Amino acid sequence: MTTISDKLEQHIERIHSLIEQPGSVITWNDRLPDPDNPRQPRQIDITIRRDEALTIVECRLHNRAQDVNWIEELIGRRTSLKADAVIAVSYAGFTKGAIAKAKHYGIILRDFKSLTQEEIQKWGYKTKLWISYHNFSNMVMTFVFDMSAANKVTAQHAFNYLTANKVRFNEIIELLVGEVDRMNIGSTPTPLIARIDLNREINIAGYRLKNIFIKTDYRAMDREANVCSVVAYDAPDVDPLDREVVIEHVGIPDFEITQSSNSVSVAVDLSKISVPLNSRIRNVSFDFKRPVSVKHVWFLGRFGSFLPMQFTTAVFFE
Repeated sequence: MTTISDKLEQHIERIHSLIEQPGSVITWNDRLPDPDNPRQPRQIDITIRRDEALTIVECRLHNRAQDVNWIEELIGRRTSLKADAVIAVSYAGFTKGAIAKAKHYGIILRDFKSLTQEEIQKWGYKTKLWISYHNFSNMVMTFVFDMSAANKVTAQHAFNYLTANKVRFNEIIELLVGEVDRMNIGSTPTPLIARIDLNREINIAGYRLKNIFIKTDYRAMDREANVCSVVAYDAPDVDPLDREVVIEHVGIPDFEITQSSNSVSVAVDLSKISVPLNSRIRNVSFDFKRPVSVKHVWFLGRFGSFLPMQFTTAVFFE
């Protein structure tokens, strides 16, 4: 089960995947053998390896600024694990004593600072994001069997099968979406009929289903999302607008856009996106307001069951 702390660590992993030098290997939730007891692995939030150098990254998601005690723990961990560098990430920042101790012993500090609306305006841009949906209505699914099923399989059998087998239903809808994509239909509402050739054998009431014809009204829907918060990641003494990394959190849950210079990474948690009834996500598009290089795109989580779709069924024998 993913915890809030795990999400912070994965967030930091994505940031460093964007800003580290090419050839660096960034690993979340790594295990390092203890040099004094190799059979006992030590858990590390994030490791960064490049050539022969090892950097360990430890993260804290607490309500209070981290104090000198944590810095002293990290000094000891660096020595114990023979790491070349340690980065301490505290979402809530650090006390003055912790900052002084870290500077003296070479512990690299990173925190997050929220940009105000005035700072964002000075920053000069917000990313706009649109989600496009396939939307279906008035759907009729006609199930085709051979003649041996006549008078033995009814439309009610087919309807009961689909409502009881959500996985199969979702597979059929995804095949329909694939057909719509191939048709390259625009945004104008369009009646369509699509033949669905199954990618696996399906038996209903003991009879093999040959294929499905779907008649439906189709339209493409677009929804615009606005950026609701912006934070900047760097050392505690760096002003927000001067920081190397800026992270935008978009108004749809868990859209995260991380920017460093003209490089961008996007993390999308598809399982958190609210999908309109009888719809499927078609695509996601961005307007960064300037030329950028998209370095990474992460699709986090997975879709659970799609929303129930209103439909009727019919059967045909041939």
